[in-house]
Amino acid sequence: MQILKWVTLGFGALCLMAVAVALHAFQLFFISALLIALPASSYLMGWLTLKGLQFERRLPPVAWEGETGTVTYLVHNSSRIPRFFLSFRDNWPIMIVPQDYDTPLMNVPSEGDAGQISHIRFLRRGVYTPDTFYATALDPMGIFSFSLSIKSTDEIVVYPSPIHAGDLPDSGAERFGWQEFLFSVMRGVSVDPDGVRPYIAGDPLRRIHWRQTARTGKMIVREFEETFTSNVVIIVESLNRDSTLNETPLLDYQTRLAAGVADHIIRSGATVRLITTSPGMNTLFRDTGEGRGDEHHLIMLDALARADRDAVCDIKQVLEDGIGYLRPGSLIIIICHSSDPSIAQTLAAYTGSGITVAVVRAQLETSESAQSDAFIAELSAVNVHTFQRTLSEEQTKRYGSNE
Repeated sequence: MQILKWVTLGFGALCLMAVAVALHAFQLFFISALLIALPASSYLMGWLTLKGLQFERRLPPVAWEGETGTVTYLVHNSSRIPRFFLSFRDNWPIMIVPQDYDTPLMNVPSEGDAGQISHIRFLRRGVYTPDTFYATALDPMGIFSFSLSIKSTDEIVVYPSPIHAGDLPDSGAERFGWQEFLFSVMRGVSVDPDGVRPYIAGDPLRRIHWRQTARTGKMIVREFEETFTSNVVIIVESLNRDSTLNETPLLDYQTRLAAGVADHIIRSGATVRLITTSPGMNTLFRDTGEGRGDEHHLIMLDALARADRDAVCDIKQVLEDGIGYLRPGSLIIIICHSSDPSIAQTLAAYTGSGITVAVVRAQLETSESAQSDAFIAELSAVNVHTFQRTLSEEQTKRYGSNE
């Protein structure tokens, strides 16, 4: 494009020179010289604009699927000459959509700093590493543009948006009903006091500390030591690269289900552990370890964001080699897409030792149901709670349009 501009200016200057020779109007030689000199000077000034500047791009380190984030571009000018007509450009991945299509040009004062904010929208969970961005300068006449590529090592972790995965199963323990089981397993049944804390929706009324509530004006409950607690283990099956399934909608749907389960358990105050069959650092699968609270919640969301179509092991291998010992009363929640009936015998060893197992099978709306029915029958025979969650056709189309 710039070569075409130079050719146009040069051709215009030659035409003026030809007219000057034909008409003996030698003053046209000066006009033709100016026609070349002015753009040349402007070109030189535009080329020098990007020299001596330091650029920085600040990305949001984390974001949620479907939300809009801000990107900040910073420029430092160490020279005494101000710089004008700067702009920035990024080659975003397809699942990150820029929201500002008319970004104004910016100027940088001498020996000063300037910044510009841009907005982007995250369409899909994942880990994105936009490693290069571009600073562009225009010459004073606005004829030419000059670009400089700047390398960056930043990454953006986009968490999956949680969706409800259905009611958690009970433990099968005879002395606990559904409501009592959740609180006994997740918050303990000891009589030894362990302080007080703010009321959480669903706390038993008998635990309310009425004096503290009256004094503070806020609902306060007694906390007890956890002499009987349950490990909650969430296992998410990633897709294998050789799979013929539509990996983008189904895997994203599984991670959103898992995010919903994790959110529910963390809010209940339980200790939880997340395992995905996507490989971690020098491991066959990614394991967050046990934890509780907001900090551990973010660790689990990070693991779900990194789940990808690169699984090298399956659910059965994780169950046999990855979980380790679980005491009776623990809860295993498996979110998968496959329907391999052979895992039923593996799960039977857990259910037989007093561990509750729930399998949530995610499937596309067009999936065959015969194999699913046989899979559910095998699991039910070994006392595994089974659920099926279907990704609707409308959601599939929405995901597909973003691929």
